[in-house]
Amino acid sequence: RDGVPWRDAVLAYLRGNRDRLVDAVRGIPGLALEAPEATYLAWIDASGLALPVGQTAAQFFEMAGLGLSPGEDFMPGATDHVRLNFGCTRATLEQAIERMARACAAR
Repeated sequence: RDGVPWRDAVLAYLRGNRDRLVDAVRGIPGLALEAPEATYLAWIDASGLALPVGQTAAQFFEMAGLGLSPGEDFMPGATDHVRLNFGCTRATLEQAIERMARACAAR
C-alpha cells in the first residue's frame, strides 16, 4: 500500500526511456522498432543495415561497444534483430543510443 508512489515513478521513468529509445531508433536509417507495450525490452530490427553474410546484428553492435542480446536467442533465425533492455539509467540509455547511431552512420 505504501509502494504506489514508487511504482508510479518507476513506470513513468520506464515510459520516458521507452519513448526516447523509440524516437531515436526511428531516426536511425537501417533500424526499426515497434514501441513495446508491456515490457522494458525493445526488439530492434536491424535488417535494413544489410550486414555482410555471416555477421549478426548483435556482432555488429558489439563492435560498436554495445552488448545487446542476440535476436536468435529469442526467435530462431532472427540474426538481424537485437534486444535492448531500457530498464536502466537515462545516461546509460543515451550512451547506447549514441553508440548505435554512430555505428549505423559509419556503415
